[in-house]
Amino acid sequence: MKILFCNIAWMKWYKGYRNNDMPVNGGSYVQDNQEGEENDNFWPLFNTNLPIEGEGETAEHIIPEGNICLGFVETGHTNGKSRQLCLEKIHECAGYKDAAYVQDVLVVFCATRTGDKHPVVVGWYQHATVLRNYVEYEMEDGALLWKNIICKAEDAVLLPINERKWRVPRAARDKYGFGRSNVWYADYEQSEKVKPWVEDIIEKINNYDGDNIIDEEPEILEV
Repeated sequence: MKILFCNIAWMKWYKGYRNNDMPVNGGSYVQDNQEGEENDNFWPLFNTNLPIEGEGETAEHIIPEGNICLGFVETGHTNGKSRQLCLEKIHECAGYKDAAYVQDVLVVFCATRTGDKHPVVVGWYQHATVLRNYVEYEMEDGALLWKNIICKAEDAVLLPINERKWRVPRAARDKYGFGRSNVWYADYEQSEKVKPWVEDIIEKINNYDGDNIIDEEPEILEV
């Protein structure tokens, strides 16, 4: 199975900045600005098929019609330029070295809550399209979203806080898992522990029958 693990800031709803849902543990940019592009990773929108722009091949023709989720993971920068996602490193994607995108990927979003030392699974996109480069998606009001992962809203699951229990390894502590990058390709050669761990996570995702709070309206606190 094609699978990709993405480390993002911790939030409850991922439906934009809220006075009671501020992103944390998302790196220096999130810390300094109290926001990040992943703020709305689980905020479904209706695709109006407006054009998107990005480096290399445009991907407007691969965005599904109807309700979609547009996801973001920070890839880092080199000499002021955003790094690419190495699609060819995704399991079963060795032949995608020159591809602009890969489809039908299980993207697992992970984050670290305040006080914890390790990330946990917060949600996922099934049958997602993962883009090598960021693209700009233009909203009806002219706002631009900077994204690199796409899926149908019906294929997205956001776990309630009390269901975020599946611990994700870190290489520094566990000898496999996330390193310094926010992306982990789950390379089976990293450790003999990777394959059984990934298979266990896939089984948990496939068997999950708990609540999905993607359609839950965030609470607004009076200030």
